Amino acid sequence: ISDAEAQGEAERRLGQAQFQIEETPEGKRILNQVAISSREEWLRRPPVGPSWDLSPSLKMLVRPKGLGNFQFMSSGPVGPPGNRLPEVSIGVVNDGSMSDVYREHPVVSPMALQP
Repeated sequence: ISDAEAQGEAERRLGQAQFQIEETPEGKRILNQVAISSREEWLRRPPVGPSWDLSPSLKMLVRPKGLGNFQFMSSGPVGPPGNRLPEVSIGVVNDGSMSDVYREHPVVSPMALQP
């Protein structure tokens, strides 16, 4: 066998292996694993577009005296790790010296809770 014939035979065998590998038991197992992992990745992906979150949460805003030049907001889950259902949001805004003109008695409450 010459080098050209050997090279042609090798190319033919590799071409057959390339297109028949998916039909072997190992090829079918790998295809199944790829399908499962891509499905799991798709389920873990966050939704795209508008969504509604109906999980329980508690929001608290502390309003000490000041003109509003200091603001701090933070939120995070409550409970054991991995349980992200209840959430608490805490905010501090020092605008207590500014009156609320839309209320009957323009007095700012020092703290507000909202479920």
